[in-house]
Amino acid sequence: MFDTIVNEMDNLCRETAQRCAEAYHTLRAAEDAARAKQGIDESPVKYKARQATAAAKLEDARKLQRDLAFDLPQEAESKGNALRRQLEAAIADKYAADPADVDANTLTLLQSGILTPPEYARLFEKATSPTMRRLIGKSAGDAARTTQDAENARILRNVEYQAMHTSGGEYLVAFDGLCDILRRSAKNPTFCDRYSELAAPYLDVFRR
Repeated sequence: MFDTIVNEMDNLCRETAQRCAEAYHTLRAAEDAARAKQGIDESPVKYKARQATAAAKLEDARKLQRDLAFDLPQEAESKGNALRRQLEAAIADKYAADPADVDANTLTLLQSGILTPPEYARLFEKATSPTMRRLIGKSAGDAARTTQDAENARILRNVEYQAMHTSGGEYLVAFDGLCDILRRSAKNPTFCDRYSELAAPYLDVFRR
C-alpha cells in the first residue's frame, strides 16, 4: 500500500546517504593525498607537481563538503516533506468514510443493542472497510461505557482501540521514522552503511 510514495522515499534516503558518504570519503582521500611524502624515486619536480594537483583536489573536496553540508539537509528535508504531504493525501483518500461501504445489515445489528462483546469483536475482524471498522469501534466504545462487567468492558474497549487505528496513522508514524533517518543521513556519513538496517522496520510497515 502506498508503494510509489514509500519507494520514492526509500530512494531519496539512499541517494542522500550516498551523497553524504561520497563527499566525506572524497575529502578524506584528498587530505591523505595532500599529506603524502615525496617518494624515494620521485623527482622534486614531479613531487611539486603532485603536491599542486593534490592541493587543488583538496580545495575542491573541501568546497564540495561545505556546499553539501549547507545544501543537502535542506534539499533532503524539502523533498521528504513533499512526499509526506503526498502520503497524507493518499491516506486521507484511502481511509475516508464512504457511505457506499456501509453494510446495512451490520448497521442494524449495531443499533439493535443485542450484540455481546465477543460479537462486536467478530464483526470488527470480519469488516473489510475502514468505514465499517470505525462504525463498529464507535458502537463498541459506547457499549463499553454502559456495561458493569469488567471483562466485557475490556473486550469492547479493545475493539474501540483497534478502530482508532483504522485511519492509516501507522503509515504516517513509519514515514516519520524514515524522515528522521533522512535528516540524519544528510549530515552523518556513517548512515550510508547503516541505512538498510535502520530503515527496515519502517519500510516493513508499508510492505506487509
